[in-house]
Amino acid sequence: MDLIETLKAVGSTAGFGALLTSLFNFYTLRKQQGRMLEIEAFRKNSAVDTFRYTKLFEASAEIQALPPVTYDLSNIKKVVAQTTERHGLVQAIYKRVQPLIGASCRTDADRVAVEEAALSKKLVEHLYGGGEEVPLKELLLKRQEFEQMASMAISSSLTALTISQ
Repeated sequence: MDLIETLKAVGSTAGFGALLTSLFNFYTLRKQQGRMLEIEAFRKNSAVDTFRYTKLFEASAEIQALPPVTYDLSNIKKVVAQTTERHGLVQAIYKRVQPLIGASCRTDADRVAVEEAALSKKLVEHLYGGGEEVPLKELLLKRQEFEQMASMAISSSLTALTISQ
């Protein structure tokens, strides 16, 4: 072999080696970019989960901090006023965080909220114009059930967020 053929062989081998190295580097870079995108997506999801957890925890603490209702049947107007006020506060807290609660966690609370609203509407219709009579006790119990279901929905979502981390 003469010198020119040797240089051609070395040149083609070096060119082939450079091509292989470039292809390997390109493949490695693509894998790294894919992994970086996965990490970024995880970071964003983690930030969203942290936000959800914080807001749901605050809502749970708000509900727990509400003053209890004193069920003194000798003063039924006071009981009704206290339960109505408490129900309004719990309902406002629940509506505020409802989008942050997992759909499977809130089905019972949503169902009871609809039932309570229907009972409340019937009671108002009865008071103002001869609608169907609704026992006050039934409405108060439904409001109490809604509060329990709303608290459970928030707690279940908190648990689900904690487990997923």
